[in-house]
Amino acid sequence: MAPFSLKLLTFTLILTILITLPDSTLSFLFPVSFAISVIYALRYLYNEKWLYSLVLVFYITPFIYLFFPEDYLGQLYPLEYLFGFVKSNQEELKSLFTVGSLSLLNLLTLFGSSESGKIFINTNYIKSISKINSNILGIIGTLLLFLALPLTNNLAIIGGYVDSLNSTGAGVFLILSSALLVFNFTNAKYKALPLIYLLIFFAWGLLNGRRVEQLGILILLAYYFCRKYLLNESKKLNWYIAVTVLIALVPIVNIIFNFWGYYRIGEEFDWGRLTITTAPGIIYAIASTISLQKFGVSPDGDFFGNYILRFFGVPLEDFSSWVQEVNFTLGGMHIIAEPFMYYGTLGAILSSVILFLFMRFAEAADRIYKLILFTPVLIIMIPRYIWYGHIYALRTFQVFILLIAIIESYKFIRKIQKRGAL
Repeated sequence: MAPFSLKLLTFTLILTILITLPDSTLSFLFPVSFAISVIYALRYLYNEKWLYSLVLVFYITPFIYLFFPEDYLGQLYPLEYLFGFVKSNQEELKSLFTVGSLSLLNLLTLFGSSESGKIFINTNYIKSISKINSNILGIIGTLLLFLALPLTNNLAIIGGYVDSLNSTGAGVFLILSSALLVFNFTNAKYKALPLIYLLIFFAWGLLNGRRVEQLGILILLAYYFCRKYLLNESKKLNWYIAVTVLIALVPIVNIIFNFWGYYRIGEEFDWGRLTITTAPGIIYAIASTISLQKFGVSPDGDFFGNYILRFFGVPLEDFSSWVQEVNFTLGGMHIIAEPFMYYGTLGAILSSVILFLFMRFAEAADRIYKLILFTPVLIIMIPRYIWYGHIYALRTFQVFILLIAIIESYKFIRKIQKRGAL
């Protein structure tokens, strides 16, 4: 294994080359970087590294629309000027993707270990949760879910879609709910009851018009059952077959989620505007950010300063909301956009670094505490994090810090109790 200093030197050299290349060259390299990202996403998928694969898939998906014919792409947007933003900024979009995706791939390949990217990263787990404790965790997790997505927000099935996660409290409650329910499922001895609670999370989110976390739940469950029943030396072929079948099912899941996307806003499903869920809106949001930077328009504050303040509860305007106020968007904001607004092309690299460090943090926490918790929760939140911006990394990080504080407090109390028994 190459020493860390050599890896860092290699990474720095590659990034220096990417930064110095003109936009026209980076735009020309777009198909190559896209193809490499797809290859690595499939490679990670078949080699159990579903966290890495999921990150790459959601990172690159919105940019697939840059390959589509302009006539088709124009039909996806309700207003003509929306498509105009994408069309006029295609070269910048392609160059931005090239820098961001290649920097992310270099981080994954140079600094990832053989176990990195796997959801269940060790075998030295805590003792299985009893039925009673499992039921308590399930009830608490479900109550937190109802706090995050209450009836007063109007169920999509009866009243229309309302994005209640714009508030910090709702987002934290939802992530904490998913953390408790995932921990319950992955560590319980008997899986039936924890699975029911997890499916309640899935169904209640759908009824509230949510699709992103629900997709993460499906991926987590697919990984668990494939790994449990199909992954061993005698059944290795079955694992590859199962993964291939899951890939083949992706278009069907996408159609279902498209149908639910139309239904939640009270519109009929339109085959002519079938998309990869909200991906067209996200590529437009990035294009809108590029246009704003060209005109010298930028939000107040600083990227790092804003998130430090948000961590301590200072209510600042969300970047995606700010862009939407200036230029109407269809929702969503790729993680590459906000750092780019503040730091230009360097922001694309910074975004990849933050994403990679967050993944490593989750994996390290699972190893240190010998849990199956942080990485599975990140699996659920990755789709929202990448497609809706770094604010969801902050909220997930806040929940992780809270969980670590609870674990450390529990360990401290147990240590005091043991000393008292002596």
